[in-house]
Amino acid sequence: MTQAHKQQYKYKVTGDSFKRLEEISVNKKDSSLKYIVPVLLLAVVYLISRI
Repeated sequence: MTQAHKQQYKYKVTGDSFKRLEEISVNKKDSSLKYIVPVLLLAVVYLISRI
Protein backbone atom coordinates (compact mmCIF):
# COMPACT_ATOMS: atom_id res chain seq x y z
CA MET A 1 0.00 0.00 0.00
CA THR A 2 1.40 3.37 -0.97
CA GLN A 3 1.17 6.50 1.17
CA ALA A 4 -1.64 7.90 -0.98
CA HIS A 5 -3.67 4.72 -0.70
CA LYS A 6 -3.26 4.69 3.07
CA GLN A 7 -4.48 8.26 3.29
CA GLN A 8 -7.45 7.58 1.02
CA TYR A 9 -8.33 4.55 3.13
CA LYS A 10 -7.94 6.56 6.33
CA TYR A 11 -10.24 9.29 5.00
CA LYS A 12 -12.77 6.72 3.84
CA VAL A 13 -12.81 5.00 7.24
CA THR A 14 -13.06 8.24 9.21
CA GLY A 15 -15.76 9.50 6.86
CA ASP A 16 -17.78 6.32 7.38
CA SER A 17 -17.37 6.47 11.15
CA PHE A 18 -18.40 10.13 11.16
CA LYS A 19 -21.55 9.23 9.22
CA ARG A 20 -22.23 6.45 11.69
CA LEU A 21 -21.62 8.79 14.64
CA GLU A 22 -24.03 11.33 13.12
CA GLU A 23 -26.68 8.63 12.71
CA ILE A 24 -26.18 7.48 16.30
CA SER A 25 -26.27 11.03 17.66
CA VAL A 26 -29.49 11.72 15.74
CA ASN A 27 -31.04 8.55 17.13
CA LYS A 28 -29.84 9.17 20.68
CA LYS A 29 -30.27 12.96 20.86
CA ASP A 30 -32.81 12.78 23.71
CA SER A 31 -30.90 10.22 25.76
CA SER A 32 -27.54 11.91 25.19
CA LEU A 33 -28.91 15.23 26.47
CA LYS A 34 -29.77 13.48 29.73
CA TYR A 35 -26.09 12.57 30.08
CA ILE A 36 -24.55 15.81 28.79
CA VAL A 37 -26.45 18.20 31.09
CA PRO A 38 -25.46 16.60 34.43
CA VAL A 39 -21.87 16.14 33.24
CA LEU A 40 -21.67 19.83 32.32
CA LEU A 41 -23.18 20.80 35.68
CA LEU A 42 -20.67 18.61 37.52
CA ALA A 43 -17.80 20.12 35.53
CA VAL A 44 -18.94 23.67 36.32
CA VAL A 45 -19.37 22.92 40.03
CA TYR A 46 -15.94 21.25 40.10
CA LEU A 47 -14.28 24.22 38.39
CA ILE A 48 -15.95 26.70 40.74
CA SER A 49 -14.92 24.70 43.81
CA ARG A 50 -11.30 24.62 42.56
CA ILE A 51 -11.10 28.43 42.30
